[in-house]
Amino acid sequence: MTRSIIVATAFVWLAFGSGQPRQQAQILGVWTEHWGTDTIHPETDVHYVDTITIFTGRNGLAIICHHDSLYRYDQIRVKDDSLFFRMENTSLPSSPFFVNFYLKQVAPDRMEGRIFNSQDETVGIVLKKMPAP
Repeated sequence: MTRSIIVATAFVWLAFGSGQPRQQAQILGVWTEHWGTDTIHPETDVHYVDTITIFTGRNGLAIICHHDSLYRYDQIRVKDDSLFFRMENTSLPSSPFFVNFYLKQVAPDRMEGRIFNSQDETVGIVLKKMPAP
């Protein structure tokens, strides 16, 4: 147990100890998407929940979706308590579909915001952090 804590602490220090904002460390982990009544913009026809992992990759922050390998994430930025990123659904290569996420961390385990997609739709979203195993 103590060894795991030391290794985890060393990883966080290596990833964020040299001037990286502490906020960035707080967004690492597994998050679930929630659409509709639990959001600040409840009007939506989205009725699914994706689970994503935000982690430190070779070139900075990276995101993967657990349920759909056709989603690609880029333009990932953290500024103060806000997270911005773009997701591309690559299922139809001839017709790219992009979703821009604008989120604000309101608690260690909750981010709220909205998305803007390439069909000019705006939808409210909440990301909830799953507890570490």
